[in-house]
Amino acid sequence: MVIILIGDNMKKIAFIITILFIATMQAFADDNLLINDLNIKNGELSPKFDKYNNYYSITIDNNVTSLDFEYEYNKDLYEVKITNNENLVENKLIYVTIYNKESKEKNAYIFKVYLEDTQTTVKTVEEEVPVVKKKQYNYAPLIGAICFILIIFVYYVIFLR
Repeated sequence: MVIILIGDNMKKIAFIITILFIATMQAFADDNLLINDLNIKNGELSPKFDKYNNYYSITIDNNVTSLDFEYEYNKDLYEVKITNNENLVENKLIYVTIYNKESKEKNAYIFKVYLEDTQTTVKTVEEEVPVVKKKQYNYAPLIGAICFILIIFVYYVIFLR
């Protein structure tokens, strides 16, 4: 897709154009061109599936690489195609498109992937072992005084002797 080759702002514009195209496409789609029921075995769908809603969020575990869909539709008239359902990462979009075999009309359901926040049970070293901080000394004034004394001594040796 061309989106990979262009900058972030262009990606946003392309995404908006895609959504508008899909919304326009759905306005003229067959009223029966719907998936009747959809379930995801290895993810949490939000909101609950409604055949008239085309936009969903899916929360998955970090180790899930593809979604396992179960869906019901009229197999005599329609065909379903799932795209972008591999190597899942945060904010990836998955498209489930239902096609009319005769008229070639289509209706797309869009799923945005979110990774589940996992809580870590590992303690850091600072939590486990108390850290004793050493007192910090500022040696700059001492070094400055020694350098000043050396400069005066060198001046005395060179010019006043």
